[in-house]
Amino acid sequence: MSIASAFGTGMLAGLGVAVPLGAIGILIVRQSAVSGLRSGAVAASAVAMVDTAYCVAALVLGGLIARWLEAAGGAPTAVAALVLIAVGAWGMFRTRGEVTGARSPFAAPSHPRTFALFVALTAVNPVTLLYFTALAATLPRGEITTGTMFVLGVSAASLMWQLLLAGAGFRLGARISSGSHTIVSFAGYGIVIALGLLMLGR
Repeated sequence: MSIASAFGTGMLAGLGVAVPLGAIGILIVRQSAVSGLRSGAVAASAVAMVDTAYCVAALVLGGLIARWLEAAGGAPTAVAALVLIAVGAWGMFRTRGEVTGARSPFAAPSHPRTFALFVALTAVNPVTLLYFTALAATLPRGEITTGTMFVLGVSAASLMWQLLLAGAGFRLGARISSGSHTIVSFAGYGIVIALGLLMLGR
């Protein structure tokens, strides 16, 4: 496999895992719409970093990861679902506190806290790791350059898409009133809870 082909394959793989709009994508849009483009870009960078790390892990430890996920059964998915539900409920509680004027026990997240939150939310999703593990099995073995370019393609595509979501969220936030920001926040967290419940049901 040529360098250009490996990079292109990586970009397609990165888009394949990033483009389907799930809970993380919705949270990035919400983050940027409510907290600004810089905050949304921080969240986008965190997600892309985890995608890249999972891709590297899949290339290096693909067989071990596949066996671990098989042995774990549905436990990783259940944990991911519960985390999403908890984050959605926490976000709704915090938003409600801001609307009613009540003091919220949660401080407005700084950029490092936002980064850490999105790293954790992305990392608990076993689907991403399983996806890259399956793709890694199709790549030529022992070719460091090919693997490196594949990872770079994944990283570039994931970051590009997540930043696009952040930009879309920022444009949405700039066009609506402050009251509508609250609606967007509630709706985003509500969708995250719904997706978590769907994952748990499966």
